[in-house]
Parts: sequence; C-alpha cells; structure tokens
Amino acid sequence: MRYVCIHFTKNFARTFFGAYYDPASIVTAAWDDDSDIRLSDACFTFEQIRKALPADWTPDMIWVWSPEHNGNPAGLFRSGIPVIGLVNDWKTGIEHLQTSAACYDYIFTEQKGVELLRRLGCRNAGYVPLHGFHSALHPREITPGSERDIDVSAFIEPHRLREPDIAYWLKKLCALREQGILVQIHSMPEHSPARMDLMNRSSIVLERSSRGEVSRSAYEAAAAGALLMHEDGNTEAELLWQPFIDYVPYTEANFTALIQTYLQNSAARAAIALSGQTAVREHGSYTRHFELMSTMLQQQLDPESKPAHARFQNRPHELLRAELIQLYSAIKGRTHAQLDRLLAQHPEPAEASEKTWLLNAAGCIRMMRLDEDEVTQKQQAQVLHDSMNDWNAALQHDPAAVIPAFNRLGAMSITGNPDTVLQLFEDFKSRCLNASPARKSFEGLLLPAGMEDVCLERSLILAEYAVMHETINRLCTLLLSKAYAFKGKAHMARSEWQLAYDAYRDSLACRPSSAEARYQLAVAANKLRLPDETANQLKLTLQYAPFHWNAVLNLCSLYRHLGKQEDSKQLAREYRHVALSVPAFEKWLEQLTPYVDNR
Repeated sequence: MRYVCIHFTKNFARTFFGAYYDPASIVTAAWDDDSDIRLSDACFTFEQIRKALPADWTPDMIWVWSPEHNGNPAGLFRSGIPVIGLVNDWKTGIEHLQTSAACYDYIFTEQKGVELLRRLGCRNAGYVPLHGFHSALHPREITPGSERDIDVSAFIEPHRLREPDIAYWLKKLCALREQGILVQIHSMPEHSPARMDLMNRSSIVLERSSRGEVSRSAYEAAAAGALLMHEDGNTEAELLWQPFIDYVPYTEANFTALIQTYLQNSAARAAIALSGQTAVREHGSYTRHFELMSTMLQQQLDPESKPAHARFQNRPHELLRAELIQLYSAIKGRTHAQLDRLLAQHPEPAEASEKTWLLNAAGCIRMMRLDEDEVTQKQQAQVLHDSMNDWNAALQHDPAAVIPAFNRLGAMSITGNPDTVLQLFEDFKSRCLNASPARKSFEGLLLPAGMEDVCLERSLILAEYAVMHETINRLCTLLLSKAYAFKGKAHMARSEWQLAYDAYRDSLACRPSSAEARYQLAVAANKLRLPDETANQLKLTLQYAPFHWNAVLNLCSLYRHLGKQEDSKQLAREYRHVALSVPAFEKWLEQLTPYVDNR
C-alpha cells in the first residue's frame, strides 16, 4: 500500500507507522520543513501535491493527521482516493466534523468522539488509540528503580493551562512544593530529547485528560518507568491498564495524598511502575496501534466501492462549505489568501440562507487581514467597512439570521467606536430574543479572533442537543452573554462605570462561567469604590480561571489596601509555587515577590 500522509512530518511518520514505516511507500505533506512536500501558499491544493509526488507513484490511501488543528489541502475530498481522518481533539474539531465527517472513508478518534459522531448519524468512525510510545526514545536500561531527581512531573500543552479544571488541579499540585516535594510542569515539543530526559528523571508523572483521552505523554511516562497517575473514571486508561497494578487512578480529593504515599513507599511505586512499563511496551506501541487500525479498515472498507466523498460530486456547494469551515477553524495553515480562493470557487447559491452564509463568511475572512503584518490604519478601516457591508448584505438576504448581526457587533467592539457598539447591541439583542427556532439562524462562521470560547461552546450545543427549542435557548443565552460583555466594554470606554457594571452582571447572568466577564465586573466594581464586591468577583474569577494573573495581582493589592496583609501574602505564596513550577509563568515571579515578602 502507498500512503500520502497529510500533516505528517517525516519524523512523525516514522513514529506513527512504527515497524511498518517504509519511506518508499509513504510520502508526507505538512506545513513543516520536515516533510517530503512542504505545504504553502504555492502548494496548497491536492492537485499540486499530486504533481509533487514521485514519477509513476500512485497513492492507494490518504491519511490526515489532526484535521481539527491543521488546514487541509483544497480538493482533498475530490481526489478520488480513500481518506482516513485521525482526529486527536474531537471537541475542537466538532464543527469541522459535523460538516465533513461523511467525506472521510473512516475516522479514528477518542472514545467519546466516536460516541458523539454516532449520535450525529456518522457510522464510519471507530476507536483505536492514536498515540503510543516510540521504543527508540525509551532505552530499556531506564528502569523504575533508576535514580530519579524529580518527584512529580506533568506535561501540559500551553493552551491547556487556560482550562479551568486543568488549572485547578495544577495549582493544588504546585502547592506540594510547600512540603518540599519537587514539582515541575513542562511544556515542550513531542519527540524532544529534553522531554524524554525529564520523563526518565521523574518518579511520578501525573496525567489529566480534558476529553477522557489517554495522551501521548501517558504512554511515554509508563514506558520511561515513571509511576503513571491518571484521573479516575478515564475509560481509555481502564482499557489499557489495570488500576493500582499498572497505574494509579486518582480523584480531586485524594491525589495529593496518593503522591505523598508513593513518594514515601519507593518499593510500591517501583512495582506499579514496572508493571505499567511492561504493559505499555507489550501493547501500547505505535506499531501495535497501526496494526489494529489496519485490521479495522480491512473489515470496514470495501475495496470495490468508490471513496466516500464521491457522493458529494453533485453537491459541490456542500463540499466547498465543508472545506471552508475546516480551513477557517484550523490553527495551523489557515491564511486569508487560501480562504479567499476557496470562497471564489463557491457556486452561486439559489437559496437566501446559503447566500447569507456565504456573505457572513466573506466578512469573517476579510477580518483575518487585520492579523497580517504591516496593515496600515487606512487599510484596517477599509477592511472593517467591507466586512460590515458583507454582514449587512447577509442580513438583507435573511433578516432572521443571528450570526451576521453578532459578528457585526463583535467586529465593531474590537475596532470601532463605543457609540456604534451600543446601537448595534440593541439591534442584536432584539434579533436574538426574537430568533426563529430554525437551526440555520445560528449557523455560520464567527469572527477569527477573540471568539474561541464561544465557537467551541456553540459547536457542542449544535452537536449535542436534539431538542430544538432547548438548542435555540442555549444558543441565545451563549451569544447574549458575549454581547453584554461587548456592551460593558463600550460603557467602560465612555467611563460609564455603573452601566458597565450592570452590563457585565447581565453577561454573567447568561453565562456565569465567563472568567473574563467576571474580571471586568471586578474592574468596574473597583471604579465604583465597592471593595468587598471587587474582592468577591476577583476570587470568583480565580475559581473559573485559576491562572488569571491580573486577577491574582489585583486581589493581592486589594487585600493589602484593606489591611489584610496575611491574606495578601498567602495568596502570593500560593501563586509563587505555580510560577516556580511552570516555566510559562516565570515572568510573574517578580510581581509576586513584594507581596510574598510583605514589602
């Protein structure tokens, strides 16, 4: 079999295919230099990739790694070749999956992602672990009994530090430094020798999933001979390992006590670590997982049938919309020029709702230009003007549409004057509260910046709620929460602190978990000279976003102002442990020190 591997570097292809890796049968194409074909503005379509393949080399299958994070080549689903999707983060990719899942011949993802896809009617999905360990990076002489100078490590991707649950338990973990336990929180590239060295030096590696998954670092930790601790109830971990034999499950209530127990009892720690190392080496390799995938594909795919995307040949507008959503949602490889080209290929729609969708998309794609280098103030004004025209035209085609009105309000909040924001807020609020129960009213691209939390939550609501009136109510509440925050920001710009305070209260009434709205409410309360309310909202901000550093520093300062020196010192000490443990937070140490030292 010959494979084109999209979003694979050559190094990762060697890892993923394990013992089955054959450079003569695998061609990689990625947005990275370490690939056979380098994706770029000059090589972005699948036809361009096809032309760059070796002479007389015809692929039998296309593998796509992490399409929820990487922009797919245009025309991928018109290639006539079966496409296999490997989705790491189904939550991030849910909007893409809702529109594109049927185009893939098969999708491998996490267990909960498979469950959701099947509820959406997608049967071409299954679970096989996407990660494993690479034997070359874990020499067998690294044993659980080896000397280890780091007590506890956790390996967290930078963006996950913003997740409330992750931040909450990391803060508790870092507090163990108070007892002389060396805790280190690492964030570094996979396959990194430094990362492997830290794994090999750690007595315990603590893992915590955000979607019920088992990550690559869990396999690496076990293979390196560290004691792996994973949250209790993780069904993927329970399928792979036996609790308290191969790994240690923990809860919020007991994980610090378990760490102390196993650090003190080195024999028990080494026994579980050795059993876990043996289990992962026998059953947790990339080679083994690729074998499972190959077996499943042989069972599920009919070699005589056409690729799944062939069914969209007579529905080009659906395919192009799916491609637009995937590329626009990608973190890597998304550029304004590529999206413009895709948008230009879209056939002229007949339905008003489709015209509305395209005009709204055009406005969002234009706004991406504001992120480009060397954009003049005049050009910024023109981009905003053209985007507003697109959204206004979208609303003329479909007056019941909500998303174009929301984007119009958001764009003006970012770049425009507060008076216009307040006018647009009233228009949006009226549209939202009187929205049609039709799902289409709430579909469409959202602004490219500052909307990540709203995009994710909206996608999950659209995916998970089958009862339409409940869906509409939740979507209205979500968007109104953000709209009230835009209103609060506009009142702040006009120094209308009471009105800003009221707007942020309304925002939180819709969505209490919004840490940023809560922090801004605290700022407004402080301007109104309400110290107790300010302190209360800052504390609540840290409940929802424990690593909101401006809230930490403002609360330390407020405690001191109120004469609560010990409270200020204690809070600063707690966060000093975090800043010492997490390299990404070291920059806050200098600002915390005066409160720790009571200066």
